[in-house]
Amino acid sequence: MIKFGSRVVCINDQFSDEQIAMIPNRPVRDKEYTIDEVMITRRGKAVTLVEIDNPPLTHPTGLGTFIPSFDINRFKEMEELPAEEV
Repeated sequence: MIKFGSRVVCINDQFSDEQIAMIPNRPVRDKEYTIDEVMITRRGKAVTLVEIDNPPLTHPTGLGTFIPSFDINRFKEMEELPAEEV
């Protein structure tokens, strides 16, 4: 289960033109990341990543800002090696 600190690999780096224009730093397919936060958004579960830093965006309601997050389904959790193999 993907949670804070999980190591994941990006399996979907396709973004809409609008997302590309709004979010300067996005995950790249087959690159590994560390989960910083898992949250519930209006579209479902999303994550922020330790390795990706983006400026805050203005909330669509105009009330405040938010840090861009990415749909949890864009990532696959990496399997942990058993302790004796580390």
